[in-house]
Amino acid sequence: MSNEYTLKHLPNYNGSQGPLLTIVLDGYGLGRQDDSDCVHLADPTYMEKLASDAQAKNLYCSLKAHGTAVGLPSDGDMGNSEVGHNALGCGQLVAQGAKLVANCLDDGSLFKSKNFTHIVDELKDGTGRTLHMFGLLSDGNIHSHIAHVEKIMKEVAKEGVTDVRLHILTDGRDVGAMSSPTYVERLEKCLAECGPNFKIAS
Repeated sequence: MSNEYTLKHLPNYNGSQGPLLTIVLDGYGLGRQDDSDCVHLADPTYMEKLASDAQAKNLYCSLKAHGTAVGLPSDGDMGNSEVGHNALGCGQLVAQGAKLVANCLDDGSLFKSKNFTHIVDELKDGTGRTLHMFGLLSDGNIHSHIAHVEKIMKEVAKEGVTDVRLHILTDGRDVGAMSSPTYVERLEKCLAECGPNFKIAS
């Protein structure tokens, strides 16, 4: 099956003797070439010469470093160095981070895992035990998504867990600084629907 992400051999390249270096410049990319593009504003003359020399030899192509091209949930999701490092050299699309978690939640495999069922069995109503969960709270969709927490809370409530305390990390990296009240309010609404002892502890 072929798609826009299928690797294609460069027809004019017959290979070369090693060694071969893979050099990663974190944060460097092909941008808008306007006042919001720090690479463009830096006037990277040498890097542009390397690219044009490689282009002249048909040894150049640009790659997408965000969204579905690197295994993130949507094309609106920005990449980062961690995502890029995981994707480099794979030769295939691999679900990463929030997409990997979303897949496990959507197909139910997380809820069927030995760890999840063991935790639920140990914490069901009547045990006097409390489930403590720690995680990032945002809808940035790179490292986490609030919808993941909501699905997990609804599932543990359905399974009979009655006491839950969440310890949240607010983001400010994948989403705007000072945006946490929006996510806390949304989470508190979900927790109230799950039960009176589902609470944010810290």
